[in-house]
Amino acid sequence: MAIESLSVVIPSHRGIYLEDTLNSLQDQIDPNFQLVLIENGTLVRKQTELVRRYFRSFKNFTYLHVKNSGLNCARNIGLRNSKSRIIAFTDDDCVPAKDWTARIKEVHSNIKEPLIGGKVKLRFIKDRPRWLEGIFQEYLAALDWGEKTRSIDQYEWLVGANMSFKSEIFSQIGYFDEGIGLDQHYNRYNDELELFERIKNKGFSLIYSPDPVIIHQIPENRTTIEYMESRAKSQGRSDVLVRLRKGVQRKDLLDFFEDQIYGQEWSFQQLRRSLLSIDVRYLTIFREYFLKARLAYLNGVHEAIVSQDTK
Repeated sequence: MAIESLSVVIPSHRGIYLEDTLNSLQDQIDPNFQLVLIENGTLVRKQTELVRRYFRSFKNFTYLHVKNSGLNCARNIGLRNSKSRIIAFTDDDCVPAKDWTARIKEVHSNIKEPLIGGKVKLRFIKDRPRWLEGIFQEYLAALDWGEKTRSIDQYEWLVGANMSFKSEIFSQIGYFDEGIGLDQHYNRYNDELELFERIKNKGFSLIYSPDPVIIHQIPENRTTIEYMESRAKSQGRSDVLVRLRKGVQRKDLLDFFEDQIYGQEWSFQQLRRSLLSIDVRYLTIFREYFLKARLAYLNGVHEAIVSQDTK
């Protein structure tokens, strides 16, 4: 197997848009990369035929199948099978821009930090509701911190749909935490945030670059307030889980809950960004939905803390 300077890892779970992802990777202006596709779940005939069709389209294609094991487990399998100095991750509902692989290589050659997160734009399969701005787009993994490559501040973040690493960092900090993101009762998030914390604890900055761009495809069922409430509640539970895995005590969890109730600086900034982007004609419904989502988030935080009390 040839050694490339870039490996692209895609964990897939019955991805209905996987063909779009593979098409976009097939059309990259820089085709010199290893593609590592991990099918995470029950094999279906359509997926098998799709992979077989694309297998010869890439110079360096590694395909692996694992049972339902969680996103971070699939990512780690991808890491262990990557042969490159730079390892990029995206998802099976994402469409990389034509220069995505080229831009990742370019940015990493100019930046010494081990992690770079790129811009994520949204493509709605059906019409986007006009209230779906600000925080609601962030819940769908939209990410845009401007047009300069720079380190992010404490109220900013990167997303797993468009992240790339210098491979040597994993020998220093270990792999993704497989205990995050896997639960049979509800969705969890923050799969990659715990890893980002370990990178920061090693003294590195987290870098945002607008140059590697991903398009995240959004189906109609993710554009309802019911979905957003469910998403917010799961986020609340996930935020508690991350703290528990860091060894945070109950008193600190209650302090965190209290901070969320009364509003931290980041939440005011989040609301401000949302209000600046919303059409004034839809401001009232946006405010109503924002509060519904915020209450759902707080409910998720509360449930997660209470569930620890009963263990």
